[in-house]
This record gives sequence, C-alpha cells and structure tokens, in this order.
Amino acid sequence: MELNNPNFLKNNNTFLTIYGRNLLPELDIILPDNYLVVTMEDLWEEYKNHFHNKTKQVYIVSGLDKIKVDNDFKKQNNFSCVVGIGGGQSLDLAKYFAWKSGTKLFQVPTSMSVNATFGHRAAIRVDGNVKYVGWTVPEAVYVDLDIIKKAPKKFNRSGICEIMCYHTAHLDWKYASTIGKCEKKWPYDQSAVDEAQSVLDYMLDGIDDIRKVNDDGIKRLMNANAWGGAAFHNFGWNPRPIEGTDHFVFYSLEYHTKRPYIHGQPVNFGVYLGSLLHNAKAEIMFDYILRAGVDIRPEAMGITWKEMSEALIKMKSYVNKIGLWHSIVHDKDIDENFVADLKLKIDKKYENFDKD
Repeated sequence: MELNNPNFLKNNNTFLTIYGRNLLPELDIILPDNYLVVTMEDLWEEYKNHFHNKTKQVYIVSGLDKIKVDNDFKKQNNFSCVVGIGGGQSLDLAKYFAWKSGTKLFQVPTSMSVNATFGHRAAIRVDGNVKYVGWTVPEAVYVDLDIIKKAPKKFNRSGICEIMCYHTAHLDWKYASTIGKCEKKWPYDQSAVDEAQSVLDYMLDGIDDIRKVNDDGIKRLMNANAWGGAAFHNFGWNPRPIEGTDHFVFYSLEYHTKRPYIHGQPVNFGVYLGSLLHNAKAEIMFDYILRAGVDIRPEAMGITWKEMSEALIKMKSYVNKIGLWHSIVHDKDIDENFVADLKLKIDKKYENFDKD
C-alpha cells in the first residue's frame, strides 16, 4: 500500500499533518502573541529556544486529574491559542485547554507513543478512570522527523499498540454481537472492521521501518494513527472499531496500581491477552510485537508480575463496574493459574529478545 497517501486517508476526515524538519521555528513565526504552551518540564527545556519571537505562557503538565487541571485552567491568564508539545498527557491536556477556552490548537508530538495527537477528544482522569471529554480540531499537526527520532525507542516503537489493538477490538465486537451483548447504538459493522483492518495491514507492512524509527517508519505509523485518531469521531463516537480488551488492560492496570505507564506497553500486552482469550492469532500478533522491539513484560513497565496479576484478576469486576463496552474480559475469570501460565508464555518469548 502507498506509503505517503494510503487509500484509507483519502476519504477520511483527518487533520492537516505537516512532515518535515526544523518545524518549530516555522511554527513560532505563525503563532499570534500570548499563546499557551502545554508540555512537560524536560521537553520545554529541550525546545524552548525555538520559541522566542512572541510572548507566551507555559503550562507544565503534572497529571490529568480533572479537578486539578480545571483549577489550573482557571489560574491561566487569557491566551490566544494553545500549542501542545509532547506525548499523550501534554497533547490531551492541550486539547482540553483549547476546548475549554475556545481557542485554536497546534499539536507537536515528540514521539509516536499514542494517537492522542490526532484525536478530537481529551482523555482526562475522573476518580482515576479515563473519561473522553471536549471536542477540538487542531489547525495543524507538526511532525518533525528529527524530534520524533530523539524520543526513547521504547516510546516510539510501542506506539504500534494504537493500531495493533484493532485486532482485539474487532474480536471483542464480533464476540459481543454473537452473544447478544452488543450495544444498540454500535451494532457490528463489517465495513468498519474492514476499513480498520486495512489500516492495520498497512502498519504491519512497515513494522521493520517502525522498529528502526526511520523516516518511512515514522510516516507509516503516524498515517495509521491519523486514521485511528479521527475514526472515533468519524464512526459517531463509536470506540468499537479501535479499542477493546487491549485498552481495558491499560485502564485496569493504571487504576489498580495508581501509576503512569508508557501507553503502548500495557496495551500491547492487552493485544496478546485478548488474542489468547479469543484463541485468534495470538502468536502471530506477539511476533509482530517482538519484531517492533516492544517489551511487554511487567518488569519493563516498572512493576512486578504480582501487581500485573492483581490488575488482571480484578479486571472483570472493573470493566463491568465502570460500564465499558462488552468484551471477552467481561465474561472471563482470570485467576492466578492463568496468569502463571501467561507469565511462562511471555518470558519464553523474550529469552532472545534484542532491544536494539
């Protein structure tokens, strides 16, 4: 499939995406005075020298709790527009502030770790749970190839999760439809599944370039993420073509451990788990995860297998309690024996893992 203008983007309502190098000085030129930069402290230290022509405010992200960010928003002086620089947290909060203020938004991803760059809605935390709120469209997404390459490899490579998850999302959607537990507003739609599958195939065709984080790999994963980020809106706020068990693992893990994660590690873990539970191409999907150079072992996420086990065992109760769309984990009881066997499978896969 064509790299730079794949068919799935030609008829898709996605955002203006600018690929290039040395893009920050160009952005600084076109921004109006008194804009608000939303970013992380280390990233601002890295890139602040590119923004010197205009007056500006800087908001350093320290979390996504709605109560806190709403209070912080009230403390900001009036600003003309919002510039998000960073990964998921910065870009989501930039969307949130742009929506709350009714101002224009410019996004500058610094890695390929999530598709928050291209989503219309912001993922904010309410009582520790992910809630998608607001709606905004960036004026442009600036993908500076050299900035992306500076990010740690594990951030960039793990971003395949946002496309790999289509596999398990479709399995969950079909499963829910078959047992009569599919939501009336989101009936199973084979055409939506086929469209998403074409994006997954496109991404997998370039998995080796994505691992290398070369120009072609960046463009391929970002193009796929552009489709995915807009799909939630384009399918009428229907998450089923793009999320399922894969993301539920991330939500459960984040909620039960109260820790932040590199998004792609627990989501890719969820892709493998969901594929196992559905008995559908689990080893094939794991091989792609390995080819991309993604480490989904709990120790690579900074937690223990005990913590992972607790989150997985409690996941059935969690997804039913908060009302996530029906999936196989709503019905499957995961116990310590299952997790022990899962650990053996995963550890075996990583015996000869090459991190480079």
